[in-house]
Amino acid sequence: FSHKIEDVRTLAGKTIVVSFWVKSSGTPTFYSRTKQNFGGGGTASGHLTHATTTLSTSWQKITYTTTLGTMSGKTIGTNPYLELNWYWANTSTTTADVYIAQVKIEEGSTATSFESKNYGEELRDCQRYYQAVPGSVLSSGYGGGDEYSRGSHIFHQTMRASPTLTITDNSSGTLIAQAGSEYGFYCTFNGLSGTTASLFSFTADAEL
Repeated sequence: FSHKIEDVRTLAGKTIVVSFWVKSSGTPTFYSRTKQNFGGGGTASGHLTHATTTLSTSWQKITYTTTLGTMSGKTIGTNPYLELNWYWANTSTTTADVYIAQVKIEEGSTATSFESKNYGEELRDCQRYYQAVPGSVLSSGYGGGDEYSRGSHIFHQTMRASPTLTITDNSSGTLIAQAGSEYGFYCTFNGLSGTTASLFSFTADAEL
């Protein structure tokens, strides 16, 4: 499995150190790999230094360094990122659970202690990539004579980029228009009548 880190430019040409803790219920061979991806339409991604170890049932800290490629001669496409890959090899007769914690990437060649964030900080960071309201949000108008209603929403946290919106009508109306940006969106419904308000839920996805 993997984790994508926003933007490949920031640490280009620099040495980074990757550190994390890992353990397993068995003894599989475990691989950790760092990859530069220059985005859709950009230079082909390159695989960098990776670490290999045999896991055990006790926590062990894995640390390795690698030097990222420079921007010289590279073409940047859409959504460039740095990626961490982890994978392991079970034997044909046994399987194992693997646990990973306190992953950290930093500039330089010396790994420092993991820094914990509080709930509010973690939530704010996560909301740059994904926000959702699974229940109903009330639009700003009623059906009335023209049967139209418009709703809007300002995101709790400015998103990483203009997200992919999925808006679901939870009332008797029909979604006929929508537009948005990394700051928020609006949506328009019709098919309403009388004093029926439009209700809707949504997801906003700006994952890499």
